[in-house]
Amino acid sequence: MQISFPAMEGVIGGRKYYSCLMKLSTVPKMLTFRDWAEFTPEQREQRVLNKRRVPEIARYMLDNEDGYLFSSITASYKCEVDFVPNAPGGALGELQMEFENANFVINDGQHRCAGITAAIAENKSLGEETISVLLFPYESLDRVQQMFSDLNSNVSKTSKSLDILYDKRDPHSRIALEVVEKVPVFNGMVDKDAISLPVRSAKLFTLSAIFDATQELTGNLDTEAGMTYNEALSRALDYWGEVAKMIPRWGEVKSGEMKSVVLRQEYICAHSVVLRALGSVGADLFRNHPNEWKEKLEELKKVDWRKVNKDWENVCIVANSVVSNRQARLATKAYLKRKLDLVLTEPEKRSLPTIPAMPRDSLEVEAGTSMGECGHSLPTIPDVATTAELKIIAPTKSNMPASHANGASFSAGRPGKLAHQLALLSDGKGITKNALIDSLCATFGDGSAEDRRRHTATVSGQLGGQWRSEKGIILRKEDSGEGRLYSVDFEVTAAYLALTDNSHHASQCQTRFESCPAFLKRLNEARPTDKHKAEALAKAKDVQNRALPLGATAEASE
Repeated sequence: MQISFPAMEGVIGGRKYYSCLMKLSTVPKMLTFRDWAEFTPEQREQRVLNKRRVPEIARYMLDNEDGYLFSSITASYKCEVDFVPNAPGGALGELQMEFENANFVINDGQHRCAGITAAIAENKSLGEETISVLLFPYESLDRVQQMFSDLNSNVSKTSKSLDILYDKRDPHSRIALEVVEKVPVFNGMVDKDAISLPVRSAKLFTLSAIFDATQELTGNLDTEAGMTYNEALSRALDYWGEVAKMIPRWGEVKSGEMKSVVLRQEYICAHSVVLRALGSVGADLFRNHPNEWKEKLEELKKVDWRKVNKDWENVCIVANSVVSNRQARLATKAYLKRKLDLVLTEPEKRSLPTIPAMPRDSLEVEAGTSMGECGHSLPTIPDVATTAELKIIAPTKSNMPASHANGASFSAGRPGKLAHQLALLSDGKGITKNALIDSLCATFGDGSAEDRRRHTATVSGQLGGQWRSEKGIILRKEDSGEGRLYSVDFEVTAAYLALTDNSHHASQCQTRFESCPAFLKRLNEARPTDKHKAEALAKAKDVQNRALPLGATAEASE
């Protein structure tokens, strides 16, 4: 049986192609696809179909029958075709082929084809509508793989903020835009294009952050348990207006008293992780305290939003970097609910970090230690010759904060940058500075030059000694044919931490180490010699700027 489609003949990239119009009811019959999962990647002509996307596309069509839109499907034909122009030499005409011989490879659009098939199964009237299909002659496996690569690698994904701005159907998008326009502190302070703010941006928030936070606040709309659009809009405007009163720093930026770049650098309150947590807290307030939510919200005034506030460590700041994953959002919500004296759920309680006590062996201490010039007590200094083995106990999942229970898996848990670097520095072989920077950029970066400069500055500061003074990690530097190699000196580090384990500094060290169990394991296995302990004693004096007892020296303590 011969079939034909209205078509236009053209040339692109030196190759002839046809732009056809096919009824949607024809798509399931003509543009079939095979299960590529049974082939190796090298043998496939397409990627494996993601079946989870199919019902989403079908639902999009069924919910928007009067306005859905698809781009052209691209396919390669493996059968004989005949283009019959309407006029001699013309580009418009019909593309004819034998139905029994029709054979196509979908280069781009297999998920659309599958979604169309599923939608037509529910609503057959959709089958009368048409879609544009670009047909190229099939040349070889290499060619169709190259077509797939070209069609997908040159696509630029729009930002989430821009999707929200242009989406007139989604009620959550419309509410977010209303909030941005009608809440005074947001008006003019929201970037409606970018997904993240440039370093020197005068804006304070992104539209995507306001959208996510407001969706947390209002929940699903127009469902049995949900609110109507007007109810959700009213709640959002009231809530964010009150929150703005409780966080005066936002208003200071709006009025010009503080620059937005300063607030974003020094405070946590404008970051998306906090906004989403505030939205989720608001949902709990309206659910459990519908008449007293404003009074409860007053406690926000007492929150210390500065990034240097140690409360944020391992909540939404890990290794000096703000994180916004699901665990961080839950922990931030739990922290704010505790500040507002709200009841926490069990998952919320588990999300908050705890600082395990650092174990201390029984050490013989010489009496009469003096005070340093800065007024701090000296670290307890053991007699190196008679002290028991120094040892740091690695935390287990039972005593480790939930945020780091799976810290060994960098791809799943995505621990902080410090843990990532420790894992590389701890293999005993050493790593060059540039290799460390490359690894950080590949794992945490976005590929920009600014991002690389930031990671370079971070690593340069840490390898220059910052780790020694702030986190108690002692690095070993060795020159080799590859350049200077860095690695962790576990013996000296273990001894150093044992000397300082009665300080707040050491507790912070232990908390930071928990996100890298591999590091702690090696630290636990370290067996410092007298030489290592003497070196640690010297560093305890030099790094922490503490005076030793009168007449005592690192050598004398041996």
